[in-house]
Amino acid sequence: MTVSASKIKVFRECGRLYKYKYVVPRADRPEDAKNIASLMGTALHRAIELKYREDKSPTGTFQTVMDTTLDEWETAGFKINGMDYLSRSKKVGKDILQAFRWDQFNPIDLEYAFTLPFPSAENPLVNMTGYIDLIDMSGLVADHKSTVTAPNQDELDNDPQFFIYYWAYLQI
Repeated sequence: MTVSASKIKVFRECGRLYKYKYVVPRADRPEDAKNIASLMGTALHRAIELKYREDKSPTGTFQTVMDTTLDEWETAGFKINGMDYLSRSKKVGKDILQAFRWDQFNPIDLEYAFTLPFPSAENPLVNMTGYIDLIDMSGLVADHKSTVTAPNQDELDNDPQFFIYYWAYLQI
């Protein structure tokens, strides 16, 4: 069995959504709609990754990912939630990238994928999986967030993603 922070969050928020997203066979699931807010997050991640990896324009990459993906979704006939947020999301994303302090990190890895036996290789109960957005030379693990408001301290203290990524970093 494979577990991730996303699966844990979905289960905590709504057991029925977890069931339809992860338990029911894909062919029997209701059709997933695409989401503009999720697309903005994906585009931001890609823009940050390519700025550090290839010194590509973050705002240019962001715009390209937004436009290309949206075109693909429309061509495929997907239902798209949040279309009324599209122009705002493009502005918010570009504002985030322009305000980003690019010199604050010296990454040794980006979008680091992991699958590790949890809680240990000696006594595995499940495989824990995830993607660490950025690992800095100093040992800092960064997870980029694209929400309008930053998480408060209580959310940070109780977010399974931070515990899992901290544990994974120690393992790797």
